[in-house]
Amino acid sequence: MASPMTNQEVIEDVEREHRALHKKLRAIHDVLSSDLNARDEFVAMLLDLRKALESHFANEEFHGFFGEVVTHAPHLKREADMLCVEHRDMLHTATELARFAAAGSCSVPWWRELRTRFDAFSDQLLRHESDENDLLQRTYMDDLGDAN
Repeated sequence: MASPMTNQEVIEDVEREHRALHKKLRAIHDVLSSDLNARDEFVAMLLDLRKALESHFANEEFHGFFGEVVTHAPHLKREADMLCVEHRDMLHTATELARFAAAGSCSVPWWRELRTRFDAFSDQLLRHESDENDLLQRTYMDDLGDAN
């Protein structure tokens, strides 16, 4: 049986996964700022991002992050639960965005709309990660406050 993760391991794991997601976001933004004929590449990259998000969210929900939050700071459970709901919303949005991209006409107005939608999705994901980081800090700041 694996030993429970330390606070530092949980933090490092979340940060590592967030960095990997940021790298995927930057790559997709690069494609969107280029040729509108890159639709197939965009769809493939978005589906890859969605798969990575699904794995990342499962890791957070079932293998560490949220369990650690609730264990160390039960009063933050409601906030953790709300972030889990956001996970499902973001997966749905990523799926819908991929459908919109795959069905697109490769016109300039469509490409602009695709960029607008992806920018909004990207902003949502970055805000969500910031909220997770805040929750993580509050969880372990409680520990530090108790130690004083």
